[in-house]
Formats: sequence, C-alpha cells, structure tokens
Amino acid sequence: MNRIILEEKENVGDFYYLLDLRKSNHIIKVLKAKVGDSLKAGLLNTSIGFAIVQEIDLENHLVKVQYQPQNDGLETPAVLSNLRVFSAIQRPQTVKKMIQLSANCGVPEIFFFPAEKSEFSYLNSSLWSDRNLLDEIILGLEQGGRVIAPKIQVLKNKYRIKDHLTEGSRLLLDFNCKYLTELQPGLNFTDSIQIVLGPESGLTSQDIEYFSKLGFQTISVSENILRSEVALSFLLAQIELLKRSSA
Repeated sequence: MNRIILEEKENVGDFYYLLDLRKSNHIIKVLKAKVGDSLKAGLLNTSIGFAIVQEIDLENHLVKVQYQPQNDGLETPAVLSNLRVFSAIQRPQTVKKMIQLSANCGVPEIFFFPAEKSEFSYLNSSLWSDRNLLDEIILGLEQGGRVIAPKIQVLKNKYRIKDHLTEGSRLLLDFNCKYLTELQPGLNFTDSIQIVLGPESGLTSQDIEYFSKLGFQTISVSENILRSEVALSFLLAQIELLKRSSA
C-alpha cells in the first residue's frame, strides 16, 4: 500500500476518517504506525495528501486519521492517461488483475464486452457489482499511489465499442503479428490510444474483421502465448516506453 485511499463512506466529520478493517490492519500490522505518524494518502477521485494517525483501537483493529491535502492536491497525470482499454469478458480473477493493473498505471477507462468466444457465465459473478469493482480499483490505486479511479463499463456487445471510439491509434492484440516497435513510426502517441484484447480462447475471424473495419491494427507484444492480464501488462509497459522515448 503506497498510498492510503480514503473514501467518503469512511468520513466521520470534517477531515477525519475512520478506516475500514483492511486498511486499518495494514496500518497497524504492516506499517506499524503510531499516533501522530504521517502517511501518504489521498481522497478518492479528489486529491492527494497525508493522513495523520489520530487514534489506534487495537482491540477492534480500527484506525482514525485526519486528512491533510498536499499543496494543490492534484495528482500528476499518468503517462497512459490518453489510453482506453477494451477487453473481452474474462474470468473474474483475470478481470480483477486487469482492473488493478489499469488503476495502478493510470488508465482512465476500461470497457468489457462479450466477444464471439467469451464465456457469458462470467457476467453472473458478484465481481460486477459497483462496490466489488471499486474494491479492486482501490487496490490498484493504493499500489500505484494514485487517487483517480478508472471508469469501468460493461457493453452489451462488441458493436457498442464504436460509440466510445475517438480519433487516434487503434491497436488489436493478437498473436504472430507485427510488434508494436515495428509500427512505432506510424503511431502518434500524443493522441488517444485505444487497445482491444480478446478472450483467452482468442478472437474469431469475424471479431478481427469487425475491428479491422473500425481501423484497428493487429499487433503482438511477445513471441509467447500470454494470459490476458499478462498480455495487458506487456502492452501497457511497451506503450509507456515508446511514449517516453518519442517525447
């Protein structure tokens, strides 16, 4: 936990927050904080700052802090703040990792859609409730030290994707295609970047044809066949590296 993320539901008056059990236990057992200690913190979707430990209830494992915004309280824009992720529906554990990774890296929007070979039963998972999605987002924000939560939407079908596209680079992750570094000269990393990931069982030819008509270029990020969350990690890292080198 590199930054404690405070939520309005934890507010107990003015700038005081009574942290939930998970955060309190981390402060008590891992950070081993004491009353008066100043910890890096942030108010969800609002500002960054510090949490001053006010009370530690060891019996009930609860911690009360006072939040102090830092200077202007603004979060530094992420290198990947112009990137959107469109992912086919994945198994719930994979979705959790993808959400945490995206929040960690400052990806502003994630869209999930059913591809031809998606397993629709995954949508029955309790993960898709607003609260459970937010829990995964917060885990990613804490790790990345960020406070701005990515927006998550579940689309009814792949055809709805076109309603959310903007001008810019469009990349479709596939296997045995050109690598991102080979396409770099023709990509504008200052514009919006939109990426599509298929399900672990792969995209069908119909899926690929549809995205091709929308202007997506197929790319590879590794010679190895990767799990979806690992492939996303590879892709985000490569885009960040190329963006920095082209700045």
